[in-house]
Amino acid sequence: SIALLRGAVEADHVGLLDRALEILQPAATAIEVGLAHGDFTPWNSFMQYGALYVFDWEYAHRNYPVGFDYVHFTLSTIAPDVQCDAAERLVEDLARLFFAGDRDAARRALLLSLALHAAFYLRRQLEAGAPTSEWQAAAGRFALIRTVIEMAPRGGAGLTGAPG
Repeated sequence: SIALLRGAVEADHVGLLDRALEILQPAATAIEVGLAHGDFTPWNSFMQYGALYVFDWEYAHRNYPVGFDYVHFTLSTIAPDVQCDAAERLVEDLARLFFAGDRDAARRALLLSLALHAAFYLRRQLEAGAPTSEWQAAAGRFALIRTVIEMAPRGGAGLTGAPG
């Protein structure tokens, strides 16, 4: 919950999370969700004999946005300081892989995935008694959130789901 982060996290970061949720709220019922591993990364998976093995399912959830694991896996392979450069590619990939080319649905899923991921890691820092400033990926992740928020809709409903 963002309320837990207020006063403990940089105001700019909380502001970006608030803005993301404000943008997504009108389309909340249109955002497709499903089962996600929650921490799908190269170090929580391996390939053997042509089969994919995925372990450490403690963060799995039934109501993550479609594509959450794809976003998390992809970002785990990109240095935090250049993640915002991946925004357009992530939207294109999500649209192609999960949303039949619908870039607006892909952007909504990406923005919600990023906001959930950021809130999770910040909350985890707080619960451990560690300063949230020690989450090393924070600057890159919030730059990416800002980039996705600022992406201009390409026709259709846009991020809000309302006709543009």
